[in-house]
Amino acid sequence: MRMAAYFAVLLAVSTAAFACETPVSVCPRAAPGSFPLIQSGAPAAIYIDADANPAVQHVAGSFAEDLERVSGHQALRLKSLKTNSPVVIIGVLGHSKVIDGLVRAKKIDAADISGQWEAFRQIVVANPVKGIKQALVIVGADRRGAVFGAYDLSEKIGVSPAYWFADVPVRHAGNLYLTAGSRRDQPKVRYRGFFINDEAPAFSTWTKEKFGGANHKAYAHIFEYLLRMKGNYLWPAMWAPRAFNADDPENMVLADAMGVVMGTSHHEPMTRAQDEWHRNTEQGVTGGKWDYTTNTEKLRKFWRGGIERMMSKGDGTPYESLVTVGMRGDGDEPMAEGTATKLLETIVEIYKMMELPRGVMIDLKIHLPPDAAVMGRDERLGQVIRNLVDNAVSFSPKDGTVTILARADSGHAVITVDDQGPGIPSDNLETIFQRFYTERPQEHDFGKNSGLGLSIARQITEGVGGRIWAENRPDGGARFVVELPLAVSWQH
Repeated sequence: MRMAAYFAVLLAVSTAAFACETPVSVCPRAAPGSFPLIQSGAPAAIYIDADANPAVQHVAGSFAEDLERVSGHQALRLKSLKTNSPVVIIGVLGHSKVIDGLVRAKKIDAADISGQWEAFRQIVVANPVKGIKQALVIVGADRRGAVFGAYDLSEKIGVSPAYWFADVPVRHAGNLYLTAGSRRDQPKVRYRGFFINDEAPAFSTWTKEKFGGANHKAYAHIFEYLLRMKGNYLWPAMWAPRAFNADDPENMVLADAMGVVMGTSHHEPMTRAQDEWHRNTEQGVTGGKWDYTTNTEKLRKFWRGGIERMMSKGDGTPYESLVTVGMRGDGDEPMAEGTATKLLETIVEIYKMMELPRGVMIDLKIHLPPDAAVMGRDERLGQVIRNLVDNAVSFSPKDGTVTILARADSGHAVITVDDQGPGIPSDNLETIFQRFYTERPQEHDFGKNSGLGLSIARQITEGVGGRIWAENRPDGGARFVVELPLAVSWQH
């Protein structure tokens, strides 16, 4: 039964790959206007502009190797279009002289992908330039669009994205044609990828034995696999003593060159790996307490160094990255129990440094002992207060005041955030905590926010055993109340 199911799946995959009906689909037989990608064992030649983006250069090499894997013969890499053979042209719209020339000559139409994130078109073109009867043009709206346009065909002709990692056999063929026409595709999710986590001992042992460590030689295979899967984003291995950017400077260079967007994990801000904080401490940039309230200047230098490294390419553009800013405990350990007083004072101090809309002011009143501690992580509880203050500011009138009051009550820290806005309809005192709640008073031009902040605040508060609710103030305006458990030593 399992074998029958296996062959059914295999047949479905093969049928999909060899549809022979839709534009630019792979077919084992020729048809009017079809492009001979492989004919009598000979693969089409490949051309890219001499100054093509490194990501396009990489994928052109990979696609040539894929044609060889399928056909058994090497694909010719052209330096010019002086040939009478079928040719695959790969490039980026607006950055390829050949492709832009085909657009001007009205040989191809790629207007619908212009400016679109990672979109591509695969187009079978008759008589693209003098002497060439047919070409397949893979045009990307950007560099990754071109990459995905090529790898999309690689998979369809029989090269699995896991051909290297899982030794998936390549389906050999002596004749493969692409049906006439044009085909467009584009990812629906902007960033797609994976996180190499809990990597010891499996990943760490493998990279050490095969490549000498988690270096660019190892990551070259990971980057290629990611791109073949039409992913674009990677959080690298990060268990100490690994640090992606510091261990091998070629790691970030190769990632950018192949078109991979790099990030860092959930507790590694500003492209800095956690283990970097414990290296080179004698230089005065790293080391010490991982606490922004007591080691602010050193942490700022450390993070600034991460951004400077990201911008060190030399041409004014960054090594492509998504910069995270979340701060958790050192090595993903819990942050120390924070004092409610210091947390609130720090948040208000930051708001006072900002120019708030409509001249709104923040007033903080604390009736807690200076060292009263609440249970939970500073950065998450801080997000609760920031969300509530942002909400209050957005509903405050011109020159209004947002008042934050903190007091102790029966083993809890009770924090209220008051505004002088229009208040909350009584029927909506609970509804406002729903995700994407966006109802706004019609007669006012304030209250512009996403509809997520209050929902997130409730999730975090309840996650540490607290409560949050809304009410209306007797003299007008809204009040949000947060009740958090005090640390055990403060409950008596």
